[in-house]
Amino acid sequence: MSTENFYHIDEEGKEDLISENIIDEAPEIENLTLRAGEILRIEEKVTRRFSGVRSCSKPSTHASNASAAMNEWAKNKIFEHRGLRYIRYGHLGGTAHWTNRTSWDGRRSCTGYVAITCYIEFRKP
Repeated sequence: MSTENFYHIDEEGKEDLISENIIDEAPEIENLTLRAGEILRIEEKVTRRFSGVRSCSKPSTHASNASAAMNEWAKNKIFEHRGLRYIRYGHLGGTAHWTNRTSWDGRRSCTGYVAITCYIEFRKP
């Protein structure tokens, strides 16, 4: 997953994930010879938690966890709708949150999570 144009970081360190791809849906639907009424689109908010020693604030950690959450979600949706042919899936962006800690004896740890809005499109029967 490309992280180019993927993040916006505000002054407090909070990152907003931006959609990895700008999709012009009209040509995609036209190439499949489908009309909008023939497509079932499902969107859901998906979260994934992660932890580590010191990599929780890295954009690559957020991107890999967002990708893993999206792929797991899509796999489950494809199974749930196994009678339908899926067209595509992706995410519309979201946010990443993390906390870095140092214990009294100097040990470092961190936790975080990503929350993204995933979508998948199926061809209606």
